[in-house]
Order: sequence, then C-alpha cells, then structure tokens
Amino acid sequence: RLPHLTEADLQAIEAAFASVGNKMLHDPTVKVREYAQSEAEESAAKMETVREIFGLTEPVAANSQETR
Repeated sequence: RLPHLTEADLQAIEAAFASVGNKMLHDPTVKVREYAQSEAEESAAKMETVREIFGLTEPVAANSQETR
C-alpha cells in the first residue's frame, strides 16, 4: 500500500475511485434498464449484446423446469 498516507487520505482516495466508477457505470446501467423495458424481440437482441460485451451468462428463468 501507500504507508505515507493517513487513514483519512486512503478513505478519500477510495471514495474518489468509487465515485469515478459509479459515474462510468451510470449511463450503461440506465441503457440496460431501457433495453430491458423495450419490445420483447428488440430487448432480447440488445440484452444478448450486453451479455456478450460483459461476459455474462444468460439468467435462468425461475419457472424453467424441465417438462417430463
């Protein structure tokens, strides 16, 4: 770490990085929410792109039990 910094300095740095991270993620998060609320076919295509970009796996639906 940085031994010459005080605990207050470290907390200020952590807060600054968290703030930058939140600002960077705000617009993409808003867009993902918009995509999720758009027309079903359009939403599915956009959400698939988001999953690919961020390396996410497709969520399993709560009622997706196998039918026998």
